[in-house]
Order: sequence, then structure tokens, then C-alpha cells
Amino acid sequence: MRLYGSYTKLIANSKQAMIAVLEIYNKPNFDHREQTVVMLLVNAWELLLLAILSKNKQKIYQTKKRDSKTKHKTLSFFTAYDQATNFFLNYKKCAEEMRKGLEKIVEYRNNVVHYYNENDQLLHALFALFQAAIKNYVDLVYKIFKIDITKEINIVLLPLSFNKQPDFVEFFQNISTDKHIPFVKDLFIQLKEIEQTGQNDRFITQCTVKIESKNNIKYADCVASYDKNSKAVAIKEVDLDKSHPFFQKDIIGSKNTHPHKKLKHKKLTSYKFQAIVIELKKERKYCWISDKGGSPRYSVETINYINSLSKEDIEKHVIKYKAMQADKRRKKS
Repeated sequence: MRLYGSYTKLIANSKQAMIAVLEIYNKPNFDHREQTVVMLLVNAWELLLLAILSKNKQKIYQTKKRDSKTKHKTLSFFTAYDQATNFFLNYKKCAEEMRKGLEKIVEYRNNVVHYYNENDQLLHALFALFQAAIKNYVDLVYKIFKIDITKEINIVLLPLSFNKQPDFVEFFQNISTDKHIPFVKDLFIQLKEIEQTGQNDRFITQCTVKIESKNNIKYADCVASYDKNSKAVAIKEVDLDKSHPFFQKDIIGSKNTHPHKKLKHKKLTSYKFQAIVIELKKERKYCWISDKGGSPRYSVETINYINSLSKEDIEKHVIKYKAMQADKRRKKS
């Protein structure tokens, strides 16, 4: 018996389970939706974790008692998770946040029989948890196995609906905390703890798609035409004071100011900051530089990215940055 299993078969089965998650969740009329989806979602993740261990020549089975006639059992979900995090590569930094989200999902799976009377609070909470688990799954599969599952199926849950899209923040803003069900109360306690790490999108994720009539596009974020002869797409102007509100000094501080309260690396120097953001400047979601000049402006995503780095990661950025500068000097000379 192969104690390591076959990671190619494990990841293939895992991928099919995840595809089934989206296909079933997005069916317009499907009773027992969340109860069915949670079984497949946990199964997809469990197979992924075992595949990660198998790929790295780690045993995927529990130790079997001598002379026992029972069949070999694979590792329990969170035993497999804790061992697999050693091979999460860049995502090891947010493994704890991912785990907390999965803990809530597994909690629901284990007690699903007690939630037969589903209410709106639970459904909104599950939607946000499910979407984060799918996002994390896709990122890990691509990073570790070089498989882009997004090319096979849309990863967004319930993209179109006759009813209003579930909005986690908006929904719970209108409900006093004393009326939260126990599942949701615990969810918010954990969310508050995770917010300090800047990795809360690994715990819950909100994704909203809105369709409007072409006669009502004044406040649209994005307008697209389905006319085969039309290629025009209109995008609403972004308020940079909201999307990219930070200059360098606002993030790492200066002689007269403190670093941003959400920044974990409080002693980050200007040189190290530049070493980190040199590549981020190529992506608009992190950095915006006016065509007219001026200092670069950064989004909160830049802070989240820096928080995700370990001290060793920062040093790697510095080494790479020094090499780039040395290469530039050689070319000039």
C-alpha cells in the first residue's frame, strides 16, 4: 500500500468536488443548497490537503494499530491541514486565517442537522465563508500544483440572481449584536481578531455583482454592452483619495509621524519600503502614479501585502533591490 497516495489522483478528485460546489450552489432552484455544498466544499479541501502532503512525500494515512483488521484511514481534516501548511509556500503567512474560516465551515458541516431551520443570518455568514474558502483553494492549487481552475469555471458564488445579492456587511449592520445567532457571534469575534493581521479576506470574502438597465447608468461602476458590434466599455472614475490614500510617510511614518496603526513592521525603513514596493508599483491595485508626476500613492492593499511578509521575506526583497540597483549602475557606466 502506498502510504503517500497519488497526489495527481487526489488533486483531480479535489478539483471535481470544487467544481461541483459552484455548479450546485449556482443552480437557480436547489433545495438543501448550503447543506449539500458544505459537504463537497470540505471534501474538496480535504483532498487538496492530502494531495499537498502526497506531493511532498508525506504520509496521508493515520498510524494503524498492529494486527488491526480495520482499513487504513486518512489523516483527520485539521491534522492534514496543520501538516500541509509547511508546504503552503507564500500562503503560509495567512494559514491561520484560512484555518479559522475552515473551522467555521467544518463546524457547520458537523452540526448541519441542527440547522434545518436556516435563517438569513446564517445564510449570509455561510456565503462569505464559502467564498473565502474557494478563493483560498484556488490560490493554493495554482501556487502549489500550477493548475488554474478559474479557466474551467467561474469561482464566484451566485453571480446572478432574481433577488438582491447577499451583502455580508450591509446585512449585519442592520442587526443589533444581541440578536446575532451563536454561529454569527463567534464569527464576528474571530473576525475582529483577524482584522489586526490584515488578512481578513482569507477568513471571509464578499463578492457582489450588480446588473443595471442601460437607461440607468449614471452611477454605474462599470457599463458593458452585449451588442456584437460594440466594443466600448465605460468605467466610472475612481476617487484616488479613497482608493489610494497613502503616501510612503503615511505607511512607515516619518520623523514627526508614527507608522500606520495597521502596519505590523513598525521599524520599516524607507529603503526597505522601496525594496518591497518596487514591483508593486506595476500594479494599480497597490500603487498609483500620476502622469503629471508627484509622489506615488498607495492603497490599503500595500499595507496588507507588507503585513503578509516575514522578516526573511523583507530581506529577500532588499537583496533583490540591491542587485537591481547595482545592475543599473553597471549599465550606466
